[in-house]
Amino acid sequence: MSKECNLVEHRVGLLEEKMVRVERLHSDLSAIKWMFAGAGSLYVLNTIGLIEFIKLWAS
Repeated sequence: MSKECNLVEHRVGLLEEKMVRVERLHSDLSAIKWMFAGAGSLYVLNTIGLIEFIKLWAS
């Protein structure tokens, strides 16, 4: 019985470690997603600003 309990405790510990790794990975992926979203937004805003500047300069 004690051997079985130790085995179950060991497996639960492994599952908890995997859950922590998955949570960290999800957090990292979320941060990367927002980083790219922010960079994309800045790129679009800069492009629109450049187009408006060229329009003003050309007129």
